[in-house]
Amino acid sequence: MPASAQEAIATPEATQAAGSAARAQCSPASAAQSQAHQEDDEAPIQGAGSYLFLLLTVLTVVLVGIAYGNYKLMPYIYQKDAVAEIARTLHSGQNYALYDLNFDIRGVRREQFRLMMRTPEVIISGASHWQEAHAGLMPGVDFFNAHVHRDYYHDPMALVELLVRHGRLPNTLVIAVRDATFTAPADRKDNLWVPFTPESRSMEERLGLPDRPWIDDFVMQTVLDRFSLLSLMSTAHMQLKSEEVPGPTTAESSRYMDIFMADGSIRWSEEHEAVFTPEYVRERALEHAHQSMADPPEINVVAVDAFRQTLELLRDRGVAVVLAHPPYNPTYYDEIAGSSYETRLAEVEALTRKLAEVTGASVIGSFDPSRVGCTADMYIDSEHSRPVCLQKLLAQVSVSHSVSLRQEQHSAQY
Repeated sequence: MPASAQEAIATPEATQAAGSAARAQCSPASAAQSQAHQEDDEAPIQGAGSYLFLLLTVLTVVLVGIAYGNYKLMPYIYQKDAVAEIARTLHSGQNYALYDLNFDIRGVRREQFRLMMRTPEVIISGASHWQEAHAGLMPGVDFFNAHVHRDYYHDPMALVELLVRHGRLPNTLVIAVRDATFTAPADRKDNLWVPFTPESRSMEERLGLPDRPWIDDFVMQTVLDRFSLLSLMSTAHMQLKSEEVPGPTTAESSRYMDIFMADGSIRWSEEHEAVFTPEYVRERALEHAHQSMADPPEINVVAVDAFRQTLELLRDRGVAVVLAHPPYNPTYYDEIAGSSYETRLAEVEALTRKLAEVTGASVIGSFDPSRVGCTADMYIDSEHSRPVCLQKLLAQVSVSHSVSLRQEQHSAQY
């Protein structure tokens, strides 16, 4: 092969050696230029990192600011001292004025029973179906309304724990059983029940129920609520437009403020009362019916068993238990007729009667308003009734209580 051809066909080793020699001969200027190019490539990465850090810092500051704003503007949810102030005021016999009923009512109940110096004859337990049930509906009876918002089976368990702990078990305990009473924690659609978790777990331990994972009681919404800009803005707007401020009061009505009464019931503000027109009530009832009729709550067997054992504890301690079904607005109840929701309501009523049979409790009321005598004009929405309807329900408590006492007196004679 000619020498020129041999020179033209270089081996890999020769090529590598030639490249090394060429790099060794690079001028300082070329090296500096290469380093500059490398720094130019790294600059966008460093810039992006700085931007991301700044963005996260700003976001953290904003979220902390929102959380702090909610803490300051909603003390009756997030500040224990403010919640305790409501309880102390009610304990003194005064009422408490609030912008609305969005407050930690379970925290208030906890403190009320700790402060309570007497044992009421009748205590009402249940959800806000009872919110307008005032002591005047049971004249001559030492009555206390211990309702909370959106109760589940853990709520009466927590309430009984507080009553036992503070020695305040009444002669008669009325426990409402609603559509979602036996819903498991994982299937609940709100987080209002969370504040009673310590007491409900204490009752589970008292009853010897199996331990549950603590994660069962964690609801992410509880964390997210603290960082809600919408809550912050709506609360700020409400407070700015109000001409009154929260605090102790002897008044039983107010233009802007809802009143939390010393007997545990509530009075709506004049502003809220103006909203509850017949048209508004009917619209809310129909809307709720269409939302719920195809989505009945589940009945959890663990929940039923825990509830049963709580009723047995009350029976063994001499408490007359009355299980109550709060009636729905007739507009709502008629609209869900024939749906799976109506079927589930019938199942809950049947289950309640069975629980009463095995625990010695009595049952009053019905989800069907016609069986209680409540009409559409006695409601403010699909399920929250006025005192005139609640009085019909509580009148049955008096009968049940009298029968219970007569049975005890009869037993004592033999």
